[in-house]
Amino acid sequence: MCTGSYDHFKFVQQWPPAVCDTSGCKRSGLSRFTIHGLWPNNKTYVKNQPTCLTNRANSIKATILTSSNLVSKLSTSWPDVKNANDNDFWNKQWDKHGTCSLQTYDQAQYFERSYNMWKETNLTKTLDSLIKQTPRQQNVTDIEQLIQGVTATEKKPLLRCEQSHSNASKSLLKEIVICYAHNGITVIDCVSRPKSTFECYDGFWFP
Repeated sequence: MCTGSYDHFKFVQQWPPAVCDTSGCKRSGLSRFTIHGLWPNNKTYVKNQPTCLTNRANSIKATILTSSNLVSKLSTSWPDVKNANDNDFWNKQWDKHGTCSLQTYDQAQYFERSYNMWKETNLTKTLDSLIKQTPRQQNVTDIEQLIQGVTATEKKPLLRCEQSHSNASKSLLKEIVICYAHNGITVIDCVSRPKSTFECYDGFWFP
């Protein structure tokens, strides 16, 4: 997955209460969807993305941390839920994923586009009626249709779930993935990984 070998992007947003339950966290109390990452991907590549090393010297500090406006945007949309170290989280996401996407975005564009995707999809508002409910079991299709409404397409998102640590009988909605074409603009269908252990099935819990 070096520069140019990707054919689409996965824009991954996470639900912090589920992150804290399944993985532990140092930043609890967030009740809005936040960015996990914008990941260049290939439909034929089914394993986890390898770190893109070719451009690692392109340090995040050169661009991101000198823009107070962008830092403010990312602090709201892309906080480090698990470790409460935003700068380190952004650095890792840039090193592992951003440097692979230079055919489409330079560093500033990568983070600005991620922020704009977060604003455009606004999953917190989209799923507001469900968030305000007491936790209950949900169906995949119901969530998918709400997301398809906000993207104004019939394109399929991915829902990722993980077993609750506080209640092993529950599978929690942890992440929502919206996929974009190589240009980072056009929403496309997300393709499930074969036999994915993190795919949601009817009966998962949210919020």
